[in-house]
Amino acid sequence: GKIISTTQENDFTNYYNHYFQKANSLLKKLEVFNIAPSGVVSKFINDFRSINKLVKQHNEGVIAFLLDEHKDFFDNCLKYPLDKQQRRSIVSEEDNCLVVSSAGSGKTSSIVGKVKYLTEIKGVAPNRILLISYTNKAAAELTERMATNGLKGYTFHKLAIDINGKATGAKPALCDNTD
Repeated sequence: GKIISTTQENDFTNYYNHYFQKANSLLKKLEVFNIAPSGVVSKFINDFRSINKLVKQHNEGVIAFLLDEHKDFFDNCLKYPLDKQQRRSIVSEEDNCLVVSSAGSGKTSSIVGKVKYLTEIKGVAPNRILLISYTNKAAAELTERMATNGLKGYTFHKLAIDINGKATGAKPALCDNTD
């Protein structure tokens, strides 16, 4: 009932690759002597060869279930219902999720929906979520639209200054734009 991330799939394949190589080698030797391999060995080899397809099928099933299970949430978490692509990006549990779209198409809404999904559905504490944007305006909009205590949007620069200040005990002096 959980999505398998690419990292998990790679960890799995890396761990079992040695056994796959041995089983594949055994299969070739058995073919030389015209001996059929056991069903377990054949299934392991076939499944391992198509692990990517099996993971994709599994994940599609989990995503379909999550989208159906939380339909009411997605219909009502913002002023208007999220579309199918936004919903899919929100339930994605991949290490990275790239959302590419034009201005005004709902990227910020997707982020707000994802954070609400994480906090309200998955139970993630707001202070464990970091919202980063390129501009002060976008960071402020994220903070405003989230309206959640303990959750604030940052620019990359503001985050770096805060981390630096916390580590050194003094925030670095900055030049203004005229300098």
